[in-house]
Amino acid sequence: MKKTFCVSALSFSIICASAQKTILVTDKEHLFTTGEISRIDNLLQDYNQRSGNLVVVCTDTLDVSTKSYKDSLIEVYIGDKPLKPYAIFVLLSRKNSLIQLQSNDLTKDSLGKGQTTDATKIDSGKNETGDASEETKQKLEEFMKIVSYGIPALKEKKREEGVTIICRKAMEFLDALPKRELNR
Repeated sequence: MKKTFCVSALSFSIICASAQKTILVTDKEHLFTTGEISRIDNLLQDYNQRSGNLVVVCTDTLDVSTKSYKDSLIEVYIGDKPLKPYAIFVLLSRKNSLIQLQSNDLTKDSLGKGQTTDATKIDSGKNETGDASEETKQKLEEFMKIVSYGIPALKEKKREEGVTIICRKAMEFLDALPKRELNR
């Protein structure tokens, strides 16, 4: 009887723990199969558990390039956590022919202040650095490189492979950043 109760309690706690896990792949354009979503999400979940940082993949028919779209993602995935993780959002829109990387805050002057930074857009090969600081320009170039690693696979319609490559490069980028301190 005790063994049955312990097994039931353990099963219940595992179910509760997995139910609270936030899915890190949102596919509103149905670009991926259920199996592909699961594999990409497992990769991202493992990385989040290991590093505390977030890489999130979203596909949407909405305009993913707007600040309000990015801000809504930050609210959903980061919220008001006292220790804000570094986060990169891989945004894809087949409808708008867009691949974009966004971050919560990756410039030196915004670290720890909870600000948001438009890190890059990859849209028809245009680089939109404008009047950005030198450090921001370097981050933009790095994000463009990250995306460029996945482009060949995406062009061959190997979406899972392309997105996985981009996510792994984003993880390498985040791992090279200094560890976060508690935000004040």
